[in-house]
Amino acid sequence: MLPPWHRQAPWPSGAAVGGDAHAVVTLNLKDLPAAAAEPYGIEVLHPDDFLLDMLALAPVEMNAVLRA
Repeated sequence: MLPPWHRQAPWPSGAAVGGDAHAVVTLNLKDLPAAAAEPYGIEVLHPDDFLLDMLALAPVEMNAVLRA
C-alpha cells in the first residue's frame, strides 16, 4: 500500500516504500513531508544533511571521495 504522500510525489514515495528504503534524499522537502514518511521507517533528508551524516559516519572514506 502506498503512503498518503504518494499523491504529492508518486515516483519517489512509491520507490521508497516498495524498495524498503531507509531514506529519501531530496531538495523537495515541501512535497515529501518527514512526518508522513516516518510511519514507513523512511527518513527524508536534504542533500546537505545526508552528506554531513555520511561525513560523521565515515570521515576517512568521505574525505577520500571528496578529494578524488
